[in-house]
Amino acid sequence: MKRLLLVMVIFFLINAVSTAKADEERPSILKKLLQTAISPLDTILGPITELERIIVTPSRIEERLGSSSSSISVVDAKDFERKKIDTTKDALREEVGVDIVQSGAFQGVTSIFTRGGNSNHTLIMIDGVKAYDPISPNGAYNLAHLTLDNVDRIETLRGPQSALYGSDAMAGVVNIISKKPEAPYVNASYEAGSFYTHKENFEAGASTKGFHYSIAASRLDTRGISQAQAKNDNQEADPYERTAVASRVDYDIADKFTAGGTLRYTSARFEYDNGFTRKDDDNTVGRYRESFMTTYLSFKLFEWWRQNIHLGRMEVIRQDFDDDPPASDYLSDKYTGKYFKFDYNNNVNIMDIDDIIIGYDYIEEIGDFYYEDSFGVTDQSKVFSREAGLYLENRFNLSDRLASTQGVRISHHSRSGTFETYRLDGSYLFVTGTKIRGLIASGFKAPALYQLFSPAIASYSIGGGNSDLRPEKSISYEYGIDQYLFGEKVTVATTYFHTVYKDLIDAVYHPDTWVTDQYANMGKARVHGIEISTKIKPFSRITVQGGFTYQKTKNLQNDTDLLRRPEKKLFVECFWQPIEKLSFDARLRYNGPMADSGGYKIKEYTVVDFVTTYDVTKNFSLYAKFNNLFNQHYEELVGYGTAPFSAYAGVKAKF
Repeated sequence: MKRLLLVMVIFFLINAVSTAKADEERPSILKKLLQTAISPLDTILGPITELERIIVTPSRIEERLGSSSSSISVVDAKDFERKKIDTTKDALREEVGVDIVQSGAFQGVTSIFTRGGNSNHTLIMIDGVKAYDPISPNGAYNLAHLTLDNVDRIETLRGPQSALYGSDAMAGVVNIISKKPEAPYVNASYEAGSFYTHKENFEAGASTKGFHYSIAASRLDTRGISQAQAKNDNQEADPYERTAVASRVDYDIADKFTAGGTLRYTSARFEYDNGFTRKDDDNTVGRYRESFMTTYLSFKLFEWWRQNIHLGRMEVIRQDFDDDPPASDYLSDKYTGKYFKFDYNNNVNIMDIDDIIIGYDYIEEIGDFYYEDSFGVTDQSKVFSREAGLYLENRFNLSDRLASTQGVRISHHSRSGTFETYRLDGSYLFVTGTKIRGLIASGFKAPALYQLFSPAIASYSIGGGNSDLRPEKSISYEYGIDQYLFGEKVTVATTYFHTVYKDLIDAVYHPDTWVTDQYANMGKARVHGIEISTKIKPFSRITVQGGFTYQKTKNLQNDTDLLRRPEKKLFVECFWQPIEKLSFDARLRYNGPMADSGGYKIKEYTVVDFVTTYDVTKNFSLYAKFNNLFNQHYEELVGYGTAPFSAYAGVKAKF
């Protein structure tokens, strides 16, 4: 079967190359006939800009947002500026189908749940490099410290994407893309406010003679709030310090040859409270460091054939200290995870209506940790796993009206064996501005290093890793309708999705004996729901947009709701610019009740944030922002605090 598939892939590529070569030599009669039959997009909808936005996540190649058959949304630097936000977690809070859960404000561990999937089922990428923690219990990424420094845009793709991106992309992909400037700029800002918070930011970029570069740096210091919920008589504040630096360089060596790379480094120091007892801990200090490095080459041998080589490296280091009295509270640990990636792919374009992407990727992850407390020492020497994959995708797009994607991947994991995934989607845009789309796809998640190799901790009766674990798997389908009216003044998108997960990895805790089993493939779950998003722009200075998510989650093992996924979620944003220099932005978020661990139920809550900005001159602006405007007392995770009403003021200079 595998040999047959490989032969088909080679035949497909050779046939595509010969077809594309013939297309270079003579005009395509078929192409002309098809384009005559299908009117261009702007003929249908009139002058538009939103659907013309370029995205890259669904197919690894540039395509217009309006032609994509996927459920995808994009937020960019203009959105970050309007909302006055500086972290990725805040940028994702107002996305349909996405739930952000944080264990306490500022530095609390932050998880993402896409369409009801687990926290490790969403692939986070930064300029093509996977962001995650190889040595965390399930390999999930902690979004708490990831800033928006030098970020141009974030593309959020919902639904399984393993056929193209491999492991982790079971529920979706969040692709973070750095700035590639076309014109010079220099920006600097300072902000201060509640909880003795101070924040400084600087960024600059330029482009000259094919050379593009950008750099950004920020610093945040805050006294913070108690990570443990204040209502439990926890009054001690837990301070937080964070420094972040990010840069990107691109060089257009020739018309058909581009090279570049990115760097990103974040360092944080913070105090936190005991999550087990949900009580103040005056002494525990955490440190977190992460670094990302990428480099790429992109070149065309012919107009119809582009090749891409991408290298990436990531490292995450976590440390915790508590050596103050009492002795029973002693803690010292260090977790180190590393990741290396190589990706090579070819993009063959046929008659400007079809793209074939064939590629190979290889990843290696390494991890080790040391843990010591008053009960003893647990030491895990370096462990590793490798994964290689061959992927093939065909992307058909006729005048941005008729589009379809077919993809398949074969992956081999050094511990879990070989598995295949697929993806099939399609869409059609009618002359009424109505687009119908559908998708069916499979996904997988390879076991994390910790799940494979972690030693048993005898003092806590915690079972260890299991080297015989199989990958987690999913099958999903969705269908949707998008309606575009009056250019881009009114947009409504509705999607129904249904996903079944099986072979989910877990370790069962037995409260009567305080024993945790060894990790095993034991879980099965089902999620289905509806996503509705809308954007209305009746006038150039007024925009109203929002989204609603309804999802039913079910743990099929014990017939209970999946934890920390609300059944209902709503957000609304209203932007108003009464005069050229003055603007207001109000945002409302509603989270319905949801289940948490230990049989707890988190209550529903509604939070309102407000921002006003005044441009003193074309180079200087003042702003004020008010978070949790009505001082809502709520929890995202049982026992952990959230910020009450808080106010901040800032000044920004841009040149």
